[in-house]
This record gives sequence, C-alpha cells and structure tokens, in this order.
Amino acid sequence: MMRPAWTFSLFFFLARASQAQTHPYHFWAGEIPPYSYLDEKQEALGSLYRIFQALVERMGYKTKVEVVPWKRVLIGTRKDLPIFFIPVARTPEREHIYQWIEPLLIDQFVIYSLQNHMAAVQDKERIKSLRICLLRGSAAEELAKKHGVTRMEPVTNAHSCARLLNANRVDGWLTARSVAETAYVRAGYDLKDLHAGVQLELWPLYLAASKGVPEGEVLKWRSALQKMKRDGTFDRLRQEPIPQAASPDPTPTLPAQSKSR
Repeated sequence: MMRPAWTFSLFFFLARASQAQTHPYHFWAGEIPPYSYLDEKQEALGSLYRIFQALVERMGYKTKVEVVPWKRVLIGTRKDLPIFFIPVARTPEREHIYQWIEPLLIDQFVIYSLQNHMAAVQDKERIKSLRICLLRGSAAEELAKKHGVTRMEPVTNAHSCARLLNANRVDGWLTARSVAETAYVRAGYDLKDLHAGVQLELWPLYLAASKGVPEGEVLKWRSALQKMKRDGTFDRLRQEPIPQAASPDPTPTLPAQSKSR
C-alpha cells in the first residue's frame, strides 16, 4: 500500500530532529576572517574552520560547525552553554572565564592606519587620543583599554572597521595582523594603503570551551587535537588552499606544541 507523501516528509523531519539532538554541544566559529567566515555563497571557509570541522568529525559528531557573529559567541559562553568555539585569544583577563583546550596559532595584534595617521600609530602615547576601531568584546578591546585608548569605536565585524578606516571615520584599527590584511582586501580596498603601526601584543589563539562543557570532554578534545598535530592533519588542513573565488588566507605563526593543562 502506498503511503501518502506527507508521511515520508514527516518521517524525514523527525529523523533530522532526532539526529540534531544526539549530542548536547554547540560547535561555533566566530565570523573572523581569515580564521573562519562565510563567503558570498554563505559557505564556511577559513584555515581554523577547516581544522575545527575535521576535529568535530574525528570526535564522532556528524554535524557542521556554525559560523556565527562573535557577539553570539560571547553571549553563549557567558550563559555557560556547552560550547566548543574558535578562535579566542588567551589573555590574562579571560584566563578563568573559558576552558583552554589547545592553541591553534599565534598572531600579532597591531594598530593599522592609512597614510595620514601612519606616524601616530607608531607611538604608544599618541594612540591614546586616536579614534580606534575594534571588534566589540574582542581581545583588541582589552588591549585598547590596557594601553589607555579613550576613543574606541566598537563594531560587530572586521569589515566594518575596514570601511570606517577607508572612509577616514576612524584614525586607526586595532586587530590581529591576519584579520586586518584579509578583511581589508575582502572589503575591496588595496592592501598597499594599509600601514601597520605599533605591535601591542603577540597572543595565541585557541580552541576553547565554555564552563558548561565537562572537564573530561575537554581532556578528550585536547588529546584528539594534539594527535591531529602529530599525524600531520593539522598542518595539511591549515595550508590547504581555499577556492579561487574566496579571498586570500594568510598563514600566521604556529606555536610550539603545548602541554596539557
């Protein structure tokens, strides 16, 4: 006997719903190019995204890592939802907020400007009075406060800083080197117009977990990621080229193998 078409649709919906509830965790990648971002077709790309997705699959989960705004990551982790997420700079202020699984790379946090403020961003004293764009809730915001910057322009994504800087609506842009170079080009501007100023910090970027993830799970994920580094999967995915239609994916410095914490 033939079943109505709607019964097959209902069966498919219930099967998908059941599959979606087979694990309690969220896997989130903050939308921060070149580490993790969505292209024009809303497909997830990025050097760290590839590694994270492969790790999720290696841990036995048949699900996709979500690329989400960084603000959503901050809200979720503050609520202690069970979240694994990338990429987060390990700073003194965040040390006891998250569970630090394993470093992914090290990047430089630098203040950038156009030609008209090139001299000012070379001076740690002069940057205090500049209008500085940065990602809201990011390590850059912590750095700006630490160095006495009083005129901050917090935004929700790197592309906004690129546009504000190019339009001379801010004097400088504080961010990681890889983020600046990628976002500026993706916004349609010439990288030769972007000038690096003083380096304020050199921080490792991590795969981390919220406090809502059991400590035993953190240890399992750390072990799996360290194994990916040893067997060469980590380096292969990090250096794998992205589609030609997407923007360049710079390769920052990789830290030495970390010890389990």
